[in-house]
Amino acid sequence: ATGRPQSSPYLPALSPDSLPRWRGPARIGDADAIYSDGRSQLLRLSAADGRLTVAREIKHPQPFTSAPAAVGDTVWIGQGEMELVAFSAGDLSVLHTLPLPGRLTWGPQRVGEAVLAATDDGTLLALGSATEPVFRVALPAAPLAGITAAPGGRYVAAAGTGICWALDAAGQVKWTVDTARPLTWSPVWLGDRLIVAGADGTVYRMAPPADDNTTAQAP
Repeated sequence: ATGRPQSSPYLPALSPDSLPRWRGPARIGDADAIYSDGRSQLLRLSAADGRLTVAREIKHPQPFTSAPAAVGDTVWIGQGEMELVAFSAGDLSVLHTLPLPGRLTWGPQRVGEAVLAATDDGTLLALGSATEPVFRVALPAAPLAGITAAPGGRYVAAAGTGICWALDAAGQVKWTVDTARPLTWSPVWLGDRLIVAGADGTVYRMAPPADDNTTAQAP
């Protein structure tokens, strides 16, 4: 580490009534990232030549309501409360829109090899580059506190009610554990254990079940 700047900053045109509320990034390749200004502008910024430059930007007809999340060459972002829109990561053109079964409450966020999002009717969606979701399943518990990637293409999620569970790549629940404690964040792997954050500020260390089709109570 040298302490030297790695690139020059990007400075957009500013006015007092339209200051950006940056949301992102959604990483694209090794040197690019997609950002939203928190309003209706979407930008692809590149640091490929050592300077942070705008490779592409668009102004969308509707305001964005989430941070962007990318999978492959597709960027997903919230549009209104009950819709996601997919953009091409290359030219930021609209690919398609996806109506949601409820109000967006979590995500979209890249987790493992998919973009995940949850709605207030208790639905969890996994998104790829296709028009239709990879899976659309009911949450075993809600509200979703967070979800993280797990070995073998799986996911491990936590709900605010204290339930943790594992899903496979098709969205099927493999095991559940009731911590009996309100949780506030995504589980984190530490070796072969899961670290979960309680609403009271306590951090808990949990051993996931060794076998599938298991329902357990955390000690």
